[in-house]
Amino acid sequence: MGRPPATVKIPNVANDTRETAVQKLQDAGFVVGETFEKNSDKVDEGKIIETDPEIGMSEEKGATVNLYVSIGAKKNHSRRLYRQNI
Repeated sequence: MGRPPATVKIPNVANDTRETAVQKLQDAGFVVGETFEKNSDKVDEGKIIETDPEIGMSEEKGATVNLYVSIGAKKNHSRRLYRQNI
């Protein structure tokens, strides 16, 4: 009988740059999968919002972790019309 695979907690990479997050995840034994962009008004543009599987979850070494990077707050493209008194 073999030993069960080693599990490791996904490190906290929230608010890190993608490059820093990739390094931390690889150092912990994970494979970085896809990177998705997501609006966030709480996390600065270019920083990691979350991972999938979630930060802090225990996963097998070698598991793939996807990243969600902030593209900033959702822009409000509505126009305001001003009335001019002529």
